[in-house]
Amino acid sequence: MGYRLLAYFCFEIRQNNMNKRLLILWLLCCMGAKWQHGVGQTLEPTPNLSELNTPVGITSAIQQTDGKHVVVGFFSEAEGRRSVGVMRYNANHSPDTSFNANLNGSRAGGALNVSQLPSGKLLLVGSDTLRYGNLTRFNLMRLNTDGSPDPGFDAGSGAYAGAVRYVTAIQPDGKILVGGDFQSFSGVSVNRLFRLLPNGAMDPGFVLQAPLNAAVRSIVLQPDGKILVGGAFSTPRRVVRLLPDGSVDNTFSSPVTSPLTASRGVELIGLQPDGKIIIAGTPMGASGGLIGRIFRLLPSGAIDNSFQVLPNTTYGLGPYNNYGGGQIVVLPDGRIVISGYGSIGINGTQTLWGLLCLESTGALSTTLTSIFQPGEAGVTINTIFRQSDGKLLLASSNPLFSGQRSYVALVNLNGTYDTSFQPTLLTTGAIYSTVLQPDGRILIGGEFDEINGTRVRNLARLNADGTVDAGFSSQSLVRYPVSKVALTSSGQVLAATAFASTAANAPASGLLRFSSSGAPDPAFQASLPGSTNQFSQVVVQPDGRLVVSDGFGSVHRLLANGSADNSFTSYGQNLWIYAIKLQPDGKILVAGDLQLDGSGFPSLGLIRLLPNGQDDASFTPLPWSTSFRPTSLALQSDGKILAASGSVGSNRSPVIRLLANGQADPSFVYPVVTAAGDGISGMTVQSNDFILLGTTYYRPYGRAAIQRVQRDGQVDNSFALTPTLGAIADILIQNDGKLLLSGPFVTVAGSSRLLLARLTASNVLPVRVGQSPGGAFTFWPNPTQGRLHIVADKAHTIQLVDMTGRVIRQLPASATETTLDVRQLPAGVYLLRVDYADGSVTRRVVLE
Repeated sequence: MGYRLLAYFCFEIRQNNMNKRLLILWLLCCMGAKWQHGVGQTLEPTPNLSELNTPVGITSAIQQTDGKHVVVGFFSEAEGRRSVGVMRYNANHSPDTSFNANLNGSRAGGALNVSQLPSGKLLLVGSDTLRYGNLTRFNLMRLNTDGSPDPGFDAGSGAYAGAVRYVTAIQPDGKILVGGDFQSFSGVSVNRLFRLLPNGAMDPGFVLQAPLNAAVRSIVLQPDGKILVGGAFSTPRRVVRLLPDGSVDNTFSSPVTSPLTASRGVELIGLQPDGKIIIAGTPMGASGGLIGRIFRLLPSGAIDNSFQVLPNTTYGLGPYNNYGGGQIVVLPDGRIVISGYGSIGINGTQTLWGLLCLESTGALSTTLTSIFQPGEAGVTINTIFRQSDGKLLLASSNPLFSGQRSYVALVNLNGTYDTSFQPTLLTTGAIYSTVLQPDGRILIGGEFDEINGTRVRNLARLNADGTVDAGFSSQSLVRYPVSKVALTSSGQVLAATAFASTAANAPASGLLRFSSSGAPDPAFQASLPGSTNQFSQVVVQPDGRLVVSDGFGSVHRLLANGSADNSFTSYGQNLWIYAIKLQPDGKILVAGDLQLDGSGFPSLGLIRLLPNGQDDASFTPLPWSTSFRPTSLALQSDGKILAASGSVGSNRSPVIRLLANGQADPSFVYPVVTAAGDGISGMTVQSNDFILLGTTYYRPYGRAAIQRVQRDGQVDNSFALTPTLGAIADILIQNDGKLLLSGPFVTVAGSSRLLLARLTASNVLPVRVGQSPGGAFTFWPNPTQGRLHIVADKAHTIQLVDMTGRVIRQLPASATETTLDVRQLPAGVYLLRVDYADGSVTRRVVLE
């Protein structure tokens, strides 16, 4: 049995040399005064990950007129080097090193799309501040052909930070049309659409005459200089054509009669060589009683009745101009390629992903259809760029083809993947779930494909020092991010994810099982009621059965082999499940956005189920509230329930305690937070019922921290706050009492630590030599005011030592329980030393 943390964080001290003992006691005496007020924890040298990377969304990709490619996205590393999210490749697909070097600089609100100007320079567009090299611009920045920021272009102070997507169109004369959802730009009153001169100044020759009352989503230039504008506006109706000076072209009339959804309208516009116009977006009613998402218009705006409107088409969120660079591409043979978000259902019989290809008649094309990974969880194509060689350059928010290390791809017109262009564009990944194995190795699940230079895929095992267990991790390959990891009693590893499959092409399932060596277990076939194979949570019961939640907010139970447990009544009609906690009596606590009411909003935040899945009528459920949504659960030894919220309203406590029946426990009072949105990111309970919290609000540090509170909720001042830059999601107590932390942090206690860290308590010297001596050693209570109870298997003697090194109490150890009477001793910090044949273990004790 390993040593457990039973009081304040304590660590064993094994000594055989009396001089060392006296030195330690002298040091402890010198530190004693500080202990009374709390001392920060010590950051262990390991684990210390140097990198944990993952591919990331690409928001825009184009080919320049000279054949070079420019790629924009959320990546921070490109081809093994630091990047600011803009990368150029030569025509032979090698990195353009001089361009990329000229673009060095920090980025505050990066570029989201890119266009090439007639001069050969590049226009970067973003929703916030753009800072490259030594130049800062707002929303729009121009780059010289060598990649250096161009100070000769300045569009002023822009709109406002976080403004909705900008859409742009470049005129042959270098002027720039800009649209979005704003009514002021650089201090000038505009109505969602304006034009800039080539130097970035407002063009006084463009005066918008259309009374746009909502966002502009798409701008397309006709060869004759007229301007097609689409968006969410209802005046005019979703699409309008302007003359070059901004006045309305009255020869064009919108065919949209009844916008069925008010949020986005026309997202994309395409132009055929014959002048016909394709519009795509959310469902719209059109003249002639038509209802659809995609229409073709005659140059006058009238519906082209020769174009087939796809019936019964669901298109995820629809054709979607996600970052302002989306396009409809018309191929030379007349086929029409449309980008979009998520899945496309055709007549309820066929599902496509992120890309829709139509014949010139409007019928679904058999090419460029279902070209991405089978069983894909959803693909968003942000931009389509038709290259000079006819190939399509796709920028995506999701993986497109197996083995990619970036979400940009070249696709041939027959739908095949051109593997000659395979960039490596990465950012820091994420750890969503951490599990400690009994042998000290660490299981992590999340979103990553590389750890410290070793290729992995969303599930990995680390050695205790943080190095990758290559034998396990080279086999445990999961296609999609892993949200939860669990360990069975036999050492098998469970990974919950959405639409998952292994590299070995095991049948698709959102819950995978691996052997202790990392090999996929084909005998495990998880199945849920209905067609869903998405999993978000998994908890292993003592009998091996699995309590799980799916991607639609329902709770189910599976047998150990993955098949549905028909003795369990599934709990559904929820939005999302944040946490599942098993009680010792088999009852199941469930926290989330639960039990939708008639309006579609949750009504409960925490409920308890009986072991058979039915509602536990003896438990008072916690009502759902926007100001307190329980995201973490923990149990204390007396059966009381702790619930913490990741985000609370102002002047509200982010941690509450409930009695075993669900009623509020008034004896537990945790301090309120002052700012709305603050909360608790992680929580665990020590075996003495003190509570460790990962906070996201501790204002004196201006950042997150790990904190300990006493049983009654009051802050434990003997445990100093350890600040972190980034939240702590998991707090795990190791067998030796050390703390393993994981979460989206980059520093701990002022030192660099990426996503994973280990702490010891600095107020106890963590001295260990060899293996732990003797047998099990536990004691309680700590702090104490009367008697100290000790169980120390195979020990010889037990001593209580004061801070001067003087032995205050000494007695032989008992094989069962030894009791020390400390009622007559002064309050303070003491050392409890247990001597074994091969050494001693020392713990700190507080007498009150």
